[in-house]
Amino acid sequence: MTEPHTFLPGEDDPLAGIAPNPASAAPLEPAYPDPVRDAPEPTSVFEQVHGRGISNHLNHLGVYGMFFGVVGVLATTVLYVTGGGLWWLNAGLGGAGAYYGWRGVNASRNRLATNGRLAMTGGILGLLAFVGAVTWLVIIGFIVSSAGRIAWGG
Repeated sequence: MTEPHTFLPGEDDPLAGIAPNPASAAPLEPAYPDPVRDAPEPTSVFEQVHGRGISNHLNHLGVYGMFFGVVGVLATTVLYVTGGGLWWLNAGLGGAGAYYGWRGVNASRNRLATNGRLAMTGGILGLLAFVGAVTWLVIIGFIVSSAGRIAWGG
């Protein structure tokens, strides 16, 4: 293995004798203050949660996701047990659960919510409810289609 090539200017290089311009060097400090580094230390628990980084004002997204996800899974279970019903309502509940759940997860990742695991659970349950309702619709479609072919001899 060879050594990496290092550039060393020779005596015939016209730029070798010129000193670098100190004005062209990048400044060591940014030109604007850093709000996180230059912020004063928090004095209360409220400031520790609300004032410096972690917020909980979007926690409702995770709660909505969990609510719609659980109700959607229960409604889809009732759909399979009873053999009929409002599949579009179940798909809508599942879709809402997945939507609000993933919005809550993103809010938690952006430090705007503190219930990311609740939101993740609601999003997964909502996705399961949506997939379950759509699967039920596909199964019923195949049953009706095959019954029609049998009845009409097709």
